[in-house]
Amino acid sequence: MDQAIRTNPARTVLFDMDGTLGPTLDCLIGGQQRAAASVLGRPVSREEVCRGFGLSEPGAMQILLGGRAEEGFRRYVAEIERVHAVECPAPFPGIPRLLSALRDRGLPLGLISGRCRETLDITLRQFGLAACFSYIGAGDPTHEVKDLRAKEALLQFGLTPADAVYVGDMTSDVRFAKRLGMRAVAVSYASYSGREALREAGPDALCDSVDELEHTLLSML
Repeated sequence: MDQAIRTNPARTVLFDMDGTLGPTLDCLIGGQQRAAASVLGRPVSREEVCRGFGLSEPGAMQILLGGRAEEGFRRYVAEIERVHAVECPAPFPGIPRLLSALRDRGLPLGLISGRCRETLDITLRQFGLAACFSYIGAGDPTHEVKDLRAKEALLQFGLTPADAVYVGDMTSDVRFAKRLGMRAVAVSYASYSGREALREAGPDALCDSVDELEHTLLSML
């Protein structure tokens, strides 16, 4: 483990949502496919949906549907409300315990996601995690705003990037954390980037299970 991790205790942990706290991505992509297809009257591929990655869902729908984006977005939110409990009923095993352990040690926790607030709230209610986070930062339909959301969270907590750890499952999460001067913990247990790509991105720690993530984060405090 890096010397800075051992000697500079973390005072907050900021989390990504999809693939980090729960296996939500397939549910969300499928919901966008079905909603867009119902507007267009034709099948919509996963690849078409993924063109909007980095933007919140209203922005992704704008790319897919143009002037009918608002209609598609409302259908998408209704679809996620309908299927979330069936397709993705719970967070990864051990995540509620991990969040409780961090909060019991007095850390304010943040959630920073590229998703819109509407679907984030659906997931948080379904997972029973809404009360765990002192800051929840959603995405933007026009551009990526994770940097801004992290700065907002740290300002709210009265902390600096050196006090923070960011946990995510994508190479972009590692780059984002390092760019801001936060420590980056990558998780590979549901990563769409792949473990080797995560390792090559140079996180401060790479965890293959929630148990390992818990041990790593607690050792940083």
